[in-house]
Amino acid sequence: MSLTDRVGEVATYFWQPLKKERHAVAQIIRKATPEMDDSQVLFTVIETAMENFSDRFVTPVFLVSCG
Repeated sequence: MSLTDRVGEVATYFWQPLKKERHAVAQIIRKATPEMDDSQVLFTVIETAMENFSDRFVTPVFLVSCG
């Protein structure tokens, strides 16, 4: 399953019981999700998606444009 799929799972579960979203978040990060509150879970998902976007798209485009 891709990161996009996992982020979609979290978004789907966000309005449902937290147990499901925490499981989905735990699939893509290495943090202790049981201790997170709702805002921390959402922040972590956004942060992970943005880091992945940067690593896979922004950095290569920047490097190609430099040289």
